[in-house]
Amino acid sequence: MAAILKAGKFFSIYEVVHSDTAEEKDIFNLPLEEDIIDNLNYCISRMDEIRESYGKPIYINSWYRSKDLNEAVNGAKNSYHMSGLAVDIRWNSDLLYHIIENHNFHKLIREKSGKSKWIHIQFLKDRSKEKNKVISIQN
Repeated sequence: MAAILKAGKFFSIYEVVHSDTAEEKDIFNLPLEEDIIDNLNYCISRMDEIRESYGKPIYINSWYRSKDLNEAVNGAKNSYHMSGLAVDIRWNSDLLYHIIENHNFHKLIREKSGKSKWIHIQFLKDRSKEKNKVISIQN
């Protein structure tokens, strides 16, 4: 039976696959591989946990990226976005950041470029291997 991408309690499929860059450059950005769809469904459930704790909307900058889209945005060659296990969200609250810190994750990266600030969250399917590693990057 084929894997089916499912909306979460708080996150829609649109939020998972939407990309302005993909639309502008006419890049196909829907996952077709069962393992990636499974990863995305898992990641949606993890993000739902964070959203439940936060109690307010969380705004997605980037979630799933096809290989072509990842190249178009100059993403890392081994980006977790391509496997469905990473999410970039708008950092609009230190409270949100601290709530995420109190959840399990593999890597949490605070990123800033000019006036833009976002949080990159990476998960692993095996929570016991997650490292809760926190990194800050400023450009």
